Amino acid sequence: MGEGEPIAGEARVIRPGDNVLIRLPSSTTAEQADQMLQELRARMPDVMFCVIAGVDGIDVYRPGSPGEDGSG
Repeated sequence: MGEGEPIAGEARVIRPGDNVLIRLPSSTTAEQADQMLQELRARMPDVMFCVIAGVDGIDVYRPGSPGEDGSG
């Protein structure tokens, strides 16, 4: 997770009130994860972030918004 490394994956729209699960590779240090969380929380104070190490990817769960993802 060095500076300038490309990020692969799908873009997600994150809105106030969302709960975001961030899955990091196991090579991510605690310092890197902490710095990332501090920056995200500063930029999006109305979003709840949770970090899990060892897996790549990001998921967004929006409570109370049925139908936005095509279900219900």
